[in-house]
Amino acid sequence: MKASKENPQIHKLTVGLLLTWGFSIFFGVMGIVALFKTSILSGLALILSCALILPPLTNLIREKYKIELSKGIKFIILILLFIAYGAFVPQSQITASEKPSNATYKIGDRVEIGDFAYTVQNVWRVNEINTSSEIRRADGVFLTFDVSIENIANETKTLWGIGLKVIDEKGRTFQSSYSNFFLNQMQPGLPKRGIVAFDIPPGIKPRLEVSSNRMLSNEKKYFVLS
Repeated sequence: MKASKENPQIHKLTVGLLLTWGFSIFFGVMGIVALFKTSILSGLALILSCALILPPLTNLIREKYKIELSKGIKFIILILLFIAYGAFVPQSQITASEKPSNATYKIGDRVEIGDFAYTVQNVWRVNEINTSSEIRRADGVFLTFDVSIENIANETKTLWGIGLKVIDEKGRTFQSSYSNFFLNQMQPGLPKRGIVAFDIPPGIKPRLEVSSNRMLSNEKKYFVLS
C-alpha cells in the first residue's frame, strides 16, 4: 500500500500582506506608546486597530469561529477607532502641537512643559565627569547642568528620556553624554535632582532646549546661558 503524500500548503507573500503586517506593527507600537504618554483609552484604540488587521488573529477568528469581516467593514471600524483615538487625546496635547511655544528662560527659572517642570539650578564646564562606575573624559568639554525635574501630572510618570538637548548658534544639536535621570519613575509633586552633561566643542554659544514628553506635542522652550 503506497503512502499518500500531502501537498504542502504554499503561502503567497503579496504586497497587500506586507502592508497589512506593516500597519499592524505600526498601530501596535504606537498604541503601546500612547498608553504611557497620551491616555489609556487612546492607546487601546490603536491596539484594537492593530488587532483588527493583524493576519494571525484574523486567520484564527476565521478558522475557529468561521467569521471573516469584509474589507469595507474593517475600513469603517478603523475609521471609528481613529475617531475614538482623537477624542481620547487630551486637549492640552492637541493645543500644544498646534501652537508650539519657543519661549526662553534663564538659569534658575522653573519651566513647565508637558507632564514635567524643569529647573536648571547651575551650569558649568569641565573636562571630565566622575560617574558611579568610571571617569569619563570629554572629547571637547562637558557642558554640565544641575537640573531639578518634577512630575506635574496627576499620576506616576516614567521619564523615558530627559527631553533636554543643547543647540548651538549654527543650529547643531547635541544629545546628552551622561544623565542619571533615564527611566526614573517620577511621582507627582516629588522633584528629583541630578546631573546632565553634554560633550560639546569648546567656544560655541549653546542654549538648552527643553521639549515636551507628550507624543503629539512639538512644544519646545529654551534656557539661555549667559
